[in-house]
Amino acid sequence: METISEDTIRRNLHLMPKPEEPSAGYRIVHGINVILRIVIVIMMLLLLFRIEKVDVTGSEKITQDQVIKWLGEDKKSLNSLYAVWEYNIRKQPLSPAVESAHVTIRRPWHIKIRVREWPPAGMIKTKDSELVFNRDGMVVATEETDDYGVLVTGLTPQSGALYQKLVFDQEDTLSEILTLLDYLEQNALAPDEASWEGAEDGWRLRFGSTYASLGTAVTEEKIQQLAALYPEVSGKDGIIHLESYESGDEIVRFEQGAP
Repeated sequence: METISEDTIRRNLHLMPKPEEPSAGYRIVHGINVILRIVIVIMMLLLLFRIEKVDVTGSEKITQDQVIKWLGEDKKSLNSLYAVWEYNIRKQPLSPAVESAHVTIRRPWHIKIRVREWPPAGMIKTKDSELVFNRDGMVVATEETDDYGVLVTGLTPQSGALYQKLVFDQEDTLSEILTLLDYLEQNALAPDEASWEGAEDGWRLRFGSTYASLGTAVTEEKIQQLAALYPEVSGKDGIIHLESYESGDEIVRFEQGAP
């Protein structure tokens, strides 16, 4: 068998005609075709994944129509793929009315949204409405709900628009209210009412016929002590005096029969 030397192979390869490079016109046409294909794919995705049906879970008050309206405020969110990116990955707010939203795609055009409403922290009654607010002080309802947290009395906000923070004459008033409600929640205390009795007496809590006087300074130590003492006097007519309480070494007085 005749063998072909390596030099012969190299000469033959050298003599073979080189393939012609694509012309500039060909490259332009090819580039346009690629772009058109990409555009077609994008359009198909936009049409195929356009939201037509929404199932809402996690809330009895928020309806499908409301969610579709909120999605429509950002036109891109009417695409189910974009909705997953926006609300599951980027954690963007669906609406001020809900704390969070999670999207599940059931069909390209059919999604399920599990919403979590803002849990109410308290309510302030005004002449015109009942302002239910969350732990950030944002008004989440303007009428009394079944669960509104702690009723706060003795203070009237300057304004309380829906999905806006409460505004008071004194800038630190809202912060004081939220701090008090936060301490109460941490210590599993749910008074019927938290009343501001004025600059001299401060805060007073009511648990049925049992009261707790906190004074003007609300501290975590006072609420912790209240949580420890309240089970012993629960249901009794009287008032727990914590106005000047600072540490665990102090004696707390329960004035029976007051106020």
